[in-house]
Amino acid sequence: MSPTPKQAAPPAIPRVWEVDWALPPEEGGTPWGAYDWALETADLCDVKQITIVGASYDTLGELDQAIDDPRAAGLRVLPHSYRVGPITVTGVSRRGSWYASGVVIVAWGTDQVLAEIESQRPAAIAAVATWPDSIAGWRSVHRPDRIGQVRADQEAQFDTATITGLDPQAANAIDSAGAWVNQAHAVRDSDEREAIAGALIALRSVGVRVDPDELRAHLMARQWGGRLIDQTIELSQRIDDGQTPHHRAFRL
Repeated sequence: MSPTPKQAAPPAIPRVWEVDWALPPEEGGTPWGAYDWALETADLCDVKQITIVGASYDTLGELDQAIDDPRAAGLRVLPHSYRVGPITVTGVSRRGSWYASGVVIVAWGTDQVLAEIESQRPAAIAAVATWPDSIAGWRSVHRPDRIGQVRADQEAQFDTATITGLDPQAANAIDSAGAWVNQAHAVRDSDEREAIAGALIALRSVGVRVDPDELRAHLMARQWGGRLIDQTIELSQRIDDGQTPHHRAFRL
């Protein structure tokens, strides 16, 4: 029997990031560069959809200054969208189930939100963060370009997170146990959960601590979905706190 050919890696998507410096003009604020970048990228990629993802529709409705477009106020109410030429700009609230497509602008992004968006495979991603540390894991994995206003002195104290990568023994154990996981859904199947738990408990038994931020970055690099990552980290923290959930024996 001939070996199964390896699947090709998905094509790289354009990614950028910036810090939210959309302050009042008298304070030196400037609109987000992400909005113009998204319009240009949508045009270059022949994509007709821009999605702006926020915590709620109310917060999206207050983006007129941030994106320098008064039509943003309409994102608060149905149909939560407006048009810029041939491109439809749609607001998506993260409350409840949600999905982002096309070129995605992530308003006040975090690593958790970006991991979920990455799993949805949009055409491009622009992340706007409150501070650099909010998206340190995502930046360490994908190395996006920086855009927008930069205030190095003010940002420095909030740009201290260092994602060094998992301990090699931990990385190997997680990757091995992860072969059991169906990445199309969350870690809810008992066999999958017990396989991951077994690896984490084995690591604990030899004194290898699994740092949550490093674990998140590792799983993001392996293209795990955001909800799957969150549940795996929650399981890891339970085990780090001394709990011993049902698990499958794992040999390091």
